[in-house]
Amino acid sequence: MPTTTNWDISYPAGTEAAAVHDAIQATAESVESALNAVTAAIDWTPLTLINGYGPYVGAGGYYNGLRASKSGNFIHVSGIVKNPTTGDPKTVIAVLPVNLRPAYTVFAPVTTGNATVPRVVGNVAIGSNGNISYETGATDPTFVMLNFTIPVN
Repeated sequence: MPTTTNWDISYPAGTEAAAVHDAIQATAESVESALNAVTAAIDWTPLTLINGYGPYVGAGGYYNGLRASKSGNFIHVSGIVKNPTTGDPKTVIAVLPVNLRPAYTVFAPVTTGNATVPRVVGNVAIGSNGNISYETGATDPTFVMLNFTIPVN
């Protein structure tokens, strides 16, 4: 996470504006510190992409594929992947490790797109066998963006 910007702003002598600025800066730094601690505590597991899916490289830069974590009775999946260059995209994107699988098949929303339709809402199925499968969305998507939380059981 980027560090909080420290705005060095000058105020007229004798005003209380500087004290307000200092309080806001201190609050921003405190919130950032707490978020950094939470993010560092998340134990993300990188997922191996299969069936031609790979890390997405786009205008925003390089995205390193897909990852998952578990918190209590919930599984979090996050990442953006590119579609296989050949074959049907309606296939398994990745497989969750045994400890990160739901007890039954669930569906989660994803954002997909291609050159013709830049953003289309679709979904993936997450099976009890751990398979994350592309179900609906853009036809022949350039990317599939996954960011969802599902129950373990």
